Amino acid sequence: MAFKAKLKVGGQEYNVLNSSYELHQETDATGRPSSITRGGKIKLTVESTADTSLSDWMFNNFERRDGSIVFLKRDSESTSKELKFTEGYMVKYYENFDSTGKNPMSESFIISAKGIGIGNGEHVNDWV
Repeated sequence: MAFKAKLKVGGQEYNVLNSSYELHQETDATGRPSSITRGGKIKLTVESTADTSLSDWMFNNFERRDGSIVFLKRDSESTSKELKFTEGYMVKYYENFDSTGKNPMSESFIISAKGIGIGNGEHVNDWV
């Protein structure tokens, strides 16, 4: 089944080219979990647009945004699942231009979110 994804954040919508996120627990020598669940960093690459709100977010050290990544079934445009995040800081950003590539301009970034959830699961980092 083919999918596509849209990032919705700051009142804007972006075509997602690549995304990943991770949650993890430390383990002891036997493989048994030895810490609480940690995570909430979301890595994204989106098609670049004339809009500068993503780079603006990076320039503002204190700005937090809520948003989501909606994964759609390509054939029916129906939502397959949605990854939601809350209180996300943009902690890494770069824009790439490649005149010979399939996607000439793209923006890649990492969002560090206080809360992240998909389906019935949710993780909230204990930020002080």
